[in-house]
Amino acid sequence: MTVTAAPRSGSVEQAGADLARGRPVVLAGGDAGHLVLAARTATPEAVAFLVRHTSGVLRAAMSAADLERLDLPPVVARGHTSAVPVDAAVGTTDGVRAADRARTLRVLADPGSGPEQLTAPGHVFPVRAREGGVLAHLGPVEAALDLVRSAGEPPVAALAEIVGDDGDLVPAGELVLFAARHDLALVSVDEVVRYRRHAEPQVERAAEARLPLREGEFRAIGYREVRGGAEHLALVHGELGDGEDVLVVIHPECPAGALPASLGCGCGAHLRSGLAAVVEEGRGVLVYLRGQPRCGALHDTAAAPPDDVRVAQVLRDLGVRSPRLRRGSSATT
Repeated sequence: MTVTAAPRSGSVEQAGADLARGRPVVLAGGDAGHLVLAARTATPEAVAFLVRHTSGVLRAAMSAADLERLDLPPVVARGHTSAVPVDAAVGTTDGVRAADRARTLRVLADPGSGPEQLTAPGHVFPVRAREGGVLAHLGPVEAALDLVRSAGEPPVAALAEIVGDDGDLVPAGELVLFAARHDLALVSVDEVVRYRRHAEPQVERAAEARLPLREGEFRAIGYREVRGGAEHLALVHGELGDGEDVLVVIHPECPAGALPASLGCGCGAHLRSGLAAVVEEGRGVLVYLRGQPRCGALHDTAAAPPDDVRVAQVLRDLGVRSPRLRRGSSATT
């Protein structure tokens, strides 16, 4: 069973709505910004706006599958696998005009297009986005494609670097003014990451078993990360009822703490203390996170950040609506 994640409101939703209406959006990331447009919606006016306010080099972020379908051979450049620049074979003139490049973008975005509908070399530069998007690689190409996907558009995104009147890249600090001046939505690469982590399932329930421990009786529920496959364990004691005010202990994996003879590591004691606290409470959950080992002897607390998306989705799946977190050997609310 895949764990359902609650959608979040914010600038990514606004950017997606604008992209679906054919409006460009500003994407901030690193030391510069990009104008992004859903390729399917490309019009001469929208492309002219992109060219006017950018370097004029229009890239088309695409999946590896679409590049292969269109028989676009790869060329490694600037850290990405690009393809030879292309023009639409029909409905264009010299290929460089705004109407021509808009036509080329629409052809690239059409899932029914084939290699025969493109000519090379041309004036739009397809570039392959990494599989997994921003959750696999923190870059503007992946973020642009993720934004277009969030808008429900075919997965091809036009993007170009924003430049000023002097031809230099507009600094990240001035992108807010640029977006306001042109009434454009502004979203950062980091915001796309946060949106995807909250809007998409990160874990899925894998197995469940009864687990009697020295501290008491627990239900052991295994979870597996959708990406990467790391496995985590939720130990549930008692009936969680309405899910309000449920004691939750979060414990990252510590291999040293699992060794009875380990010296100088308090993680094992913290784990047992957490289990005992849940039993004493009468109901509660201990979430044991694997895959990112850390030791309580080397950190102030053995607890993971309470805003960890994996933890939030595990608790939501268990029906915990209002968690009361216990960190290490001290309780917090």
